[in-house]
Amino acid sequence: MAMAGRAAQEIYLDTCDTGAQNDFQQVTDIAVRMVTMWGMSRLGRISVGERTTMARNADAGFGAGTGPELSNDIDREWRRIAEACADIAYNIVRKEKARIEATVKVLMDQETILRDEWEAMMAAIPSEVTLEEVRFDPRKGATPA
Repeated sequence: MAMAGRAAQEIYLDTCDTGAQNDFQQVTDIAVRMVTMWGMSRLGRISVGERTTMARNADAGFGAGTGPELSNDIDREWRRIAEACADIAYNIVRKEKARIEATVKVLMDQETILRDEWEAMMAAIPSEVTLEEVRFDPRKGATPA
């Protein structure tokens, strides 16, 4: 969800700016926690804590027992998860063009969409995205199509 704003900006406005910085930070924080605290990755059921900055050292590491190899695996894994989620967001934004454009039109005219209006608009424009396209199991090696 956090990647959809940048996806829409790139796809529909053909530009990007610094506005997505906080979204990227949120995605990074969640993906790192998925890998290092919640056991939700290909690395399995591990909990090594959050990244810490070592005193007087530019290197950052994870909790005790985390050597350089595991730290590198963790970095690769959270990045894989973040990129896979970004791919899903970009796919949704591309496929839901009709719904997005209808929403923009209403918002440009009246600034607010009430629930009943939103539901009617969404019912009138069927989604082009299937549930399979948005499912993602971070424990599996393949990224979504």
